[in-house]
Amino acid sequence: MGLGGVCPPLGFIAMIMGFVAYFRITRSGGRMGGRGYALWALGIGAATTIIWIEVWDRSGSWGLEQWETGMETEIREIFAAASEDDADAIRVSMGIEPGGHQEGIEGFISEVRGGGLEPWSISIKAVKPVDSSLSQPVMEADVRVYATDQTIWTGVARFVLEPSGTFSLDSPDSLLARPVMQRFKLIGPDGRILRLPEMPAIPADPPVEDTDDLLPATGGE
Repeated sequence: MGLGGVCPPLGFIAMIMGFVAYFRITRSGGRMGGRGYALWALGIGAATTIIWIEVWDRSGSWGLEQWETGMETEIREIFAAASEDDADAIRVSMGIEPGGHQEGIEGFISEVRGGGLEPWSISIKAVKPVDSSLSQPVMEADVRVYATDQTIWTGVARFVLEPSGTFSLDSPDSLLARPVMQRFKLIGPDGRILRLPEMPAIPADPPVEDTDDLLPATGGE
């Protein structure tokens, strides 16, 4: 168990033990000493618990902000690639094999270039988790894009959170999972739909091979 998991119960236990000790010392009418130590334990336990709760809350907010930034950056990179007619860059961003989803990506590029959807005008909000396994978290975000003709496109992007695979002391956010786009869909004011080919969900665990057929047959007498 890491330090983050040890501190909360220790602080709570210290607070309870300090309260019990102080209560018993007070009821003893002065026969038992250590009242000051009991108050110290009570105060330190309470302070530790409060500090941990505050740090945990701030860490969660910081992590969500980092994911929002990563999601927005990925969407902008995909739109920038589309505006430059760079299908391969879109495939790299979404983890698509070279040459894959040719028709869907070409349609996306055509809509982006024809609709005047600029990468700088993209914003996301309301990032929230969706039903998924603990080993493969999935999050969705509301997306809004302002076109050059003053129209507004709105929709939803879905991301799979993948381990970053690297850690650097100079970059604390390298501990966080990296959002990889799995689904993207926008609807324009005239009902036009802009979407990217949906990526298959990444299995949380590899399928277990049925080995019954691989076992040697046992012949009877």
